[in-house]
Amino acid sequence: MRERTKLEVGIKEVDDLFGDLQDNTDLIELAEAEDDADVMAEADEAMAELLVRAQKAQLKTLLSGEADANDCYIQVQAGAGGTEAQDWAEMLLRMYSRWGRGEIILDTPKDQPYEATLLHLNIDKARMKLGWSPKWHVNRSIEECAIWYKEVLGGANARDVSLRQIDAYMSDE
Repeated sequence: MRERTKLEVGIKEVDDLFGDLQDNTDLIELAEAEDDADVMAEADEAMAELLVRAQKAQLKTLLSGEADANDCYIQVQAGAGGTEAQDWAEMLLRMYSRWGRGEIILDTPKDQPYEATLLHLNIDKARMKLGWSPKWHVNRSIEECAIWYKEVLGGANARDVSLRQIDAYMSDE
């Protein structure tokens, strides 16, 4: 019964989106015919809100798989980077706890307070269920990591280097 309710809610959401899209399209046509800037602005604003709703609905469909409600375990380790690395590790933990709105349990080695947090993401499930594999092999990943450190320690902006590498990763087939 829960599955049926979930499907009915999803169908209603899509129907509402299509209905609102049709209403706004009609409003835009009317505004163009009447040359009414105020109505056109209202329709544009409504379309922008509709786009946001549609994007949220799309994200829901991407996260509606059988295993998407399952737990995820993440370890974050600052390594020997000192206080700055520990700050980054704590920031990652806050980010992940807010993203998942879940509970984070830290298993911190008592003798290594700055090495409590290593980001470890296991891709086995993505490989098995989705047939996914990384775009870059280990050697390329290590090379890019070394380039990142070299550039950032040489004075480059860490955010810019990271974004450039993300773009390179995403554009590789």
